[in-house]
Amino acid sequence: HASPQAPYQRVAKMEAHAVAVRCVAFSRDGKTVLSGSEDSRAVLWEAASGRQLYTLQGHGSWVLGAAFSADGSHVVTCSSDQTVRNWDLTTGASVQTLADSHSDQAWGVAFDPSGGRFCSVGDDRAIRVFEATVAGGE
Repeated sequence: HASPQAPYQRVAKMEAHAVAVRCVAFSRDGKTVLSGSEDSRAVLWEAASGRQLYTLQGHGSWVLGAAFSADGSHVVTCSSDQTVRNWDLTTGASVQTLADSHSDQAWGVAFDPSGGRFCSVGDDRAIRVFEATVAGGE
């Protein structure tokens, strides 16, 4: 891999959104990229080729933040619709909507390195932390 100080050059261009792109995130392994837009969609891309893999639809307004889980199997997105969504990247399906996430626009999300938790931030001046639950657990 090149040094972070090395000059950079464009190797791919990805276009699928109808309006402005508001966020972007790389998967931990660098193989996929997720973009979020004012068109209320997130798009998953193959990083090397720029090929579109999935369009994630479900937010009611702008997608403003995105983060990949540590293992790359899920992504969380947040939106100006005040929700955070959890997506399964093997199917492209929304598996959870955290509708009570924020009382105003949600602007950012980040996973902890273990992948067992993530947090979100928003215009309501709050940082919310979410933890994975184990089915059948206490």
